[in-house]
Amino acid sequence: MSQSVLYIASGRAAAVTMSQALSLSESQLLIFDDCLDGGPIRDFSSLDEWVESRKGYLTDIGHSSCLLQSLTAYFAHENPIERLRQADTIYFWAGIGLPEQLLLAWLVKLFLSSNIDPARLKLIEAYQVKNAKGKDCQILGVGELNPDQLLAVYQQSQKRGVSINDIEALENAWAALTASAPGKLVDYCDNAKPAFPFLHKGLHDFLRRYPNRHTGLGYFDMLLLKHASRGPKAARVLGYCMGEAYEQLDFTGDAHLFWRMKRLGASLLPYPALRLSGGPEMRDAEVTLTEMGESFLAGKENFILRNGVDDWIGGVHLTLQNMWWHHDGRLNQSAIPGGSSHG
Repeated sequence: MSQSVLYIASGRAAAVTMSQALSLSESQLLIFDDCLDGGPIRDFSSLDEWVESRKGYLTDIGHSSCLLQSLTAYFAHENPIERLRQADTIYFWAGIGLPEQLLLAWLVKLFLSSNIDPARLKLIEAYQVKNAKGKDCQILGVGELNPDQLLAVYQQSQKRGVSINDIEALENAWAALTASAPGKLVDYCDNAKPAFPFLHKGLHDFLRRYPNRHTGLGYFDMLLLKHASRGPKAARVLGYCMGEAYEQLDFTGDAHLFWRMKRLGASLLPYPALRLSGGPEMRDAEVTLTEMGESFLAGKENFILRNGVDDWIGGVHLTLQNMWWHHDGRLNQSAIPGGSSHG
């Protein structure tokens, strides 16, 4: 009796390339269609609970409504849990970037909460590829590869099972990320033995998303203001931001960045940092830095003090009553600088 084999792809671009390179049929692919690059990332006890927690964010960043209609659409396949249960071997290949490394931890959580044996999961470990000049380049995301590159790297890759120690390490990382306060994540970054070094380093970089105490801006918000002068086309600004963030393991895509850009320039803010015009779609939008945005960027004003905050960083919900700051490489919880109100 032949074994049933399933490959999990992080996103449709990776799925297309994997399908072409490895001659996979549709029945051999399961596509996870959530980048895990922003919005609330909270613990869950079922796939239903997880999907419900992500609906608001996915709608805000512009995912099509069909993605949110059911669990099957979330995975772009029918009966994803049943397909996982029926598979004898499940292959997953994560690049070194944080979104795909997080998906590995998420999958272990899903397996355990769905009574699926994690021993069926096989990791494809291949993190470098030769570029056109023959130089080794790191693979941040599998979707970056063309079919020839993917096949060559896949053939040379190690494929290993998930050990008990691996499961414990991934559970610890997931628990740290999804905790409602950042203490567990800070402890994980400072003290954990990096059984998965790219995940460990990526989560350390992730802490920069907390707002700076002086500017009130997290890492990606600061990038958006920094590169706003390269506009006015929003797409051009986003391109420069992604180019700079690409050097880090904690990177994000244009959908999340454009969502953050719109938040920074929302007309309902008392003091917007950006001014948006030209149309609601990314390809039509234009962006410029406001005078107050220049002050935020220079650290002369604090964005959160002026505008308030309602944001998620992993499992932590940032509000004026639950405020954490990134300062000198550390996180601190304290009152809003200069006062406790905004406006």
